[in-house]
Amino acid sequence: LITVTASNVNIDPFTFDGMGVANYGVIASGFAADGLVVDGNTFKGFNEAGIYVSNASGGTSLITGNTFEASSTRGVHVGGLSGTGTILNIVDNTMGSDGKLVQGVRVSNNVSCEAALNVTGTNTIDSTGDGIDFEGSVTGLASVNINGATVTSNGDAVAFRGAVTDADIKVDNSSL
Repeated sequence: LITVTASNVNIDPFTFDGMGVANYGVIASGFAADGLVVDGNTFKGFNEAGIYVSNASGGTSLITGNTFEASSTRGVHVGGLSGTGTILNIVDNTMGSDGKLVQGVRVSNNVSCEAALNVTGTNTIDSTGDGIDFEGSVTGLASVNINGATVTSNGDAVAFRGAVTDADIKVDNSSL
């Protein structure tokens, strides 16, 4: 519904309804993810995810205080993060508020080259699949921090399916 094409965009508060037709509610690719803030929205009815951040390569993005209803397949889909100073913060969201999502957070590509993905605060994920799923590799001094999450899932609470080398992975203070 919204494709972000500029840096430093703030999206709040709206109710996004994909009505089972749209794939994503918010899409931010490359430098458009730099300074992105998605705060206090409700996402429902998307075929893929409420928010898609792909190939972010620089700057900090914040996804906070959002509600992702189970009528969508995923809460947040990350297509990859790369480069020093590239940080994606997913903080204090509710995913699967009216039932179970397939996945809360899906990382379908690599987190690499000193990029950071932080799933912190009081993220609550109710999932029929994996709660937080890393399909790509985590390499090249990249960091992943999962802190304070509550994940209820029929699959793995947190899954790393790709290579994990030269990376800083922390999963703590979470109920998995």
